[in-house]
Amino acid sequence: MADFTEGFIPLKSILKDAKVQEAIRPKLQKIKAGESLRVEGKETMTGADLIANLAVTQHYLDSAPNFAIDAPDRDAMKLVKERPVADFKPVKIFQTTETDEFEEVKQGEDYKATGFTDSFTEASVKKFGKIVRLSWETLLSDTLGELGDLQQKLIRAGKRTMFKQIVSAFAGNTSFFNGTNGNYLATGVLNEANLIALLAKITAQKDSKGNPLYIKGAHLAVPTALEFKAKRLVNPFYAVYPQTLDGMAMKFDLDVVVLPDLDDISTTGYYVFANPADMPALSHLTLTGHKGIELLVKISDQQAINAALSGELGAFKNDTLEIKARFFSNVITRYHQAAAWGTGL
Repeated sequence: MADFTEGFIPLKSILKDAKVQEAIRPKLQKIKAGESLRVEGKETMTGADLIANLAVTQHYLDSAPNFAIDAPDRDAMKLVKERPVADFKPVKIFQTTETDEFEEVKQGEDYKATGFTDSFTEASVKKFGKIVRLSWETLLSDTLGELGDLQQKLIRAGKRTMFKQIVSAFAGNTSFFNGTNGNYLATGVLNEANLIALLAKITAQKDSKGNPLYIKGAHLAVPTALEFKAKRLVNPFYAVYPQTLDGMAMKFDLDVVVLPDLDDISTTGYYVFANPADMPALSHLTLTGHKGIELLVKISDQQAINAALSGELGAFKNDTLEIKARFFSNVITRYHQAAAWGTGL
């Protein structure tokens, strides 16, 4: 309710109107085609034009599976398992041991109880966002329609923040990646032999009772400096002469995820992650009902009297239009068996 009392209206609420959905359909086709949402055939953009662009962008964000709507190979969300929470209070995140193997239960016999223990950490979802203030003069002066791309800049800023949060949770984390946990390769550049060795560390992982976990690597996360090398290992067609193993073309069953934020930590390190649906190395806390980036606009507190100003939505005191973008998130490490790190040194 605070958003409404402060004068901000979520674009999600505007999109519920059938007439709005019909009006934004042509714009939705443009954004799906990767085109700009600049207003054609007009010398300047009005506040109403800008809100229409924001509404269509919110519609597209809601229909996208995650933050990386335009770069699947740079989608850090592939590495995490989403965990919605109800509010901002700390929640207990349990990490349980594996149970004993099943035993035959003969007719009339009772089932035997299995040993089972758990531990937990506490974490809470966090709020991230920015407000952009635009003056009426700026809108009128934007003869090239550059402000038509403002919502895309907000989306990119939100994605950068989210992906940086994910990378910061695991990159170079020696309390998570180490010899004791069996998920650390101290030496060896990214190549065929070392990637095999790193994958073997995941497949060799056992539970606390010494039983195999039957998990395998699914994603190879690398900095931009290793993008081509990683893709060449995963798909030999990226190379003129494919990588070979015993005289045969070698293809690793991995999905390459290129993370530019890793460049700031190490340009040589590479990471393998299991499918988070099988066993998560990282959990992503989100706020229930607020998935992804949300755009909000501050409603006008003035009514235009002059017909020439119809459609302008600036504030009464200073002729400004305010746009807010936000998301709710937190990323924590979970099972060390589900990831492995090669330093590349």
